[in-house]
Amino acid sequence: MSVSCGNYPWKAVASDQSGQFVAAVSHNYMYTSNNYGASFSKVSALTSGLQLSTVASDCTGQRLIVGQNSGDVFTSSDFGVTWTKSPLKVSDWIMVDSDCTGQHLVASSRGNGKVFTSSD
Repeated sequence: MSVSCGNYPWKAVASDQSGQFVAAVSHNYMYTSNNYGASFSKVSALTSGLQLSTVASDCTGQRLIVGQNSGDVFTSSDFGVTWTKSPLKVSDWIMVDSDCTGQHLVASSRGNGKVFTSSD
């Protein structure tokens, strides 16, 4: 199975511990799968043009975090159905990651070279 994201390359992919729930981001879109990547659906809650750059998942696939080039970070606790914008704004997120529970998050930015952590 392959999914095209148009003229933009895939930026990042993440999955739960079993590989059943997959999230992938391109420059403008995010796609999720709940069947081991056999099919993907575009995440409509994240509008196009966000310039997504990175994604991470907890061990269940329920909690997701995405970063965008222009500085915002979004989190979801329902497999990517709804999203919450973080108040933290830093330019050019290059990496986000999550522990297995999704409670502890880490993110790094090329814009200022800092690493940020959160447990809430």
